[in-house]
Amino acid sequence: MDIRTLLGPIRCLVLLLFALGVSAAPGLCQDLEGTSPEEEEGRLQTQAPSDEVLITVEQYGVGGVIRPGGYAGIRIGLRDKQTDPRDVAVRLHIPDPDGDTVLEEKQVSIGGDIAGGALWLYGVIPPTFSAGDYLTVTVHELNDGTVGRQIASLRPTASTLVDLVSDRRGSDVGMIGVIVDNDGLGQRASVPGLSHYENPMQFVAQRDLVVQHQPFKVVSSIDVGLLPDRWMGLEPYEVLVWSGIDPSSLDGARAGALREWIQRGGHLVVMLRHPGQAWFGRDVERVADFVPRATIRPVGDADLEDYRSLLTWRTREEAELPARRALYAFDVEPDAQAGEAIPVVSGPDGPVVVRRLMGAGMITFVGLNLADVRGPIRGDVFWHRLLGQRFSVVVPRYTGDGKPRAYTQSGSIDETIADRGIGAEISRSRTAGVGILLALVLF
Repeated sequence: MDIRTLLGPIRCLVLLLFALGVSAAPGLCQDLEGTSPEEEEGRLQTQAPSDEVLITVEQYGVGGVIRPGGYAGIRIGLRDKQTDPRDVAVRLHIPDPDGDTVLEEKQVSIGGDIAGGALWLYGVIPPTFSAGDYLTVTVHELNDGTVGRQIASLRPTASTLVDLVSDRRGSDVGMIGVIVDNDGLGQRASVPGLSHYENPMQFVAQRDLVVQHQPFKVVSSIDVGLLPDRWMGLEPYEVLVWSGIDPSSLDGARAGALREWIQRGGHLVVMLRHPGQAWFGRDVERVADFVPRATIRPVGDADLEDYRSLLTWRTREEAELPARRALYAFDVEPDAQAGEAIPVVSGPDGPVVVRRLMGAGMITFVGLNLADVRGPIRGDVFWHRLLGQRFSVVVPRYTGDGKPRAYTQSGSIDETIADRGIGAEISRSRTAGVGILLALVLF
């Protein structure tokens, strides 16, 4: 039989199968998802009554911030309806820009008398994440390490995550986090001078880069009890300030996450407060490699006037510093290797800020209690030395009684593009043509 006689019926069969597939696709997709888009809107942030585990999303990002296009931690709460403990696999499904779904999994034990009930899952949040996208959290049985049937699922509302992703400065902002110990109360810690890194003067069209090339955001409410157990959760931050908390509050997993974050380029600033020797004791071996090779030396009656040039530009007449305050000085050990103890700021009592390098990052210990000199501290005088910045800060001027004066802003900005004329110079075809012709003649 001639093969050409079969082409007609084959074409008809292929077209028929294609038509059936197209017509069945919407119903097939609906069966796989379980609900139509209209029904799905009503199911957001709800679970089926048959689910054996109650799932909640407690927090998007450590400190409630993320960096679009980078890793972010999502804290998941779990409550098992059964009383017997069991092992489960918790999965986070995240859509990527290619239309695929990235699966993140963590295996934990829940139920019974097991403490906790919350865990961090990590994934890359696409910068294109919008209201039409969604995350899904599923819980599966775990049998001898093998993932079994699904016993619970949740598709949370994405409005909070969409707001974080759509932040106009989310991808290029320099994030500074302040770690506090507030037992989850959400209190904010004020570190003197650090607020100067957030420009207080907001101009028209939300263009606030007046004195610097990179905006900064200070997150002042990172609870030490909610720190992640993997470095990916801390990835959005460039600097973390440890605000006078006992290091024993760090368990092994969170200490390991903080260590790897530092090794990958993070900067941890430890503000020592009295008593601050806890960091230098033997009972915190899990963070012993954080501590510089130096001996801590308490100074009980230091005159902070001797440290004025390290703290502020204001004169004695404008702001008087306390005469007798306690601080810590550091004596670098003679056998310390390069990078193990670097004096950063020194005063009459010796180095009061010392640094240790770790991988691509660093840990800086500050022996000055900035709470004693809260008012006069300038971010560009003190913090620039620690963080390696050089921009000018915008702060109000002060009156004779120490109160800030009111200031006004014009509300207008003129932009000047320094390389505006370079493109025109490159595209000057006449000059380029003459050069090419001359090159052909010569060579």
